[in-house]
Amino acid sequence: MIGRQSMINDYFQIHKYALNIFLKNIDTLISKYKGTKKECIMFGTSIIAEMVVDQLKDTELKISFIIDNAKSRQGMEVYGKKVYAPERLKAEYNDNYLILIASSFQDEMIKQLESYGYMYGKHIVKIIDLPELMNDYSYVDRTGLHRLSQDEVKKVQLNILKKLKECSIEYGIRYYLHAGTALGAVRHRGYIPWDDDVDVFVPIDDYLKLIHILENDKRYKIISQFNTDYYYGWGFGYMIDCNTICDVNKFPIQISLGQSIDLFPLYGIPEDEREKDIYINTVKNLESKCLISIKDEDRINAINKLNKFLLNYNYNECKLVGNVLMPAFVNDIYEKDILGNGLEMQFENLLLNIPEKYDLFLKQLYGDYMQLPPVEKRKGEHFYHTYFKE
Repeated sequence: MIGRQSMINDYFQIHKYALNIFLKNIDTLISKYKGTKKECIMFGTSIIAEMVVDQLKDTELKISFIIDNAKSRQGMEVYGKKVYAPERLKAEYNDNYLILIASSFQDEMIKQLESYGYMYGKHIVKIIDLPELMNDYSYVDRTGLHRLSQDEVKKVQLNILKKLKECSIEYGIRYYLHAGTALGAVRHRGYIPWDDDVDVFVPIDDYLKLIHILENDKRYKIISQFNTDYYYGWGFGYMIDCNTICDVNKFPIQISLGQSIDLFPLYGIPEDEREKDIYINTVKNLESKCLISIKDEDRINAINKLNKFLLNYNYNECKLVGNVLMPAFVNDIYEKDILGNGLEMQFENLLLNIPEKYDLFLKQLYGDYMQLPPVEKRKGEHFYHTYFKE
């Protein structure tokens, strides 16, 4: 296993601006409602919801249950709490409920609860104003630096992809464009017009090898859970251009590093259904500890355990591969022959590898992938600002 923080400290910086606001608001909430005997309900099942459940578990305001609009979650138990449809609160209106929200969809959630008779400020409390926080970059000072346009960002990303391809040719690094980037190559021969990032799959053995290869490179580096003391969510690491500065605002991670592409390791996954279920549950439980652990020692121990478990199954010997830490979850498990040796396809001004059986690959992720989404959904969803270094 690669020694974390080795030769990498100068290339990224973690900020705790948003996290400190979150913790301060939790303390304020506990103090304000002490002795009121309020029954606390959490709205949503995101990682922030898990952080709230964890922070309140030993207090008077511990969460009784969770509500979520996602029908797939209703009836499940997550974070040790039962999940119900929000309509339960309408059916059994309770003036003593304190409903907690920490979500990008906070406005819609509040309107929904108000339609049930609950009042913002009395029954409904925002733990944090997530949209406001994710647009607040006041924790860094970039005065005098040139902020890159979207086109300039894409040029930097394409240079990173060019470097990845060079490493593939010289050192035998396997890679496959993934998700919206693979879809962009097939449907648009480049970026999806409204997209603003790059996603790449790299088999874990090659991923770790690439970290070593770039350790002494002056311009390009890998920032990941395997060589730093942080987990960045969704199981990915960054391949960065050190000639730029990129401030990424993604709660609970706020990080400054070079403009990047996202590298997702591909892991071997067991075929036996029961063993696979155990694998998935174990990975997700280990991941949650990486994300909700506030103390450095607890987080580092959690990352060590997660990394060790992920490496249990040899990629080259497994027929199933994938990364269940990703947003698509179990939909990002593939028969390895779908990836194959890769197939070169045009992506902007480069020829890059996509999965060999890309039609099966993209149908698994998107269904009818050639159908464009509705106009209102054609927008990027990433929070970052990028600058050229002086």
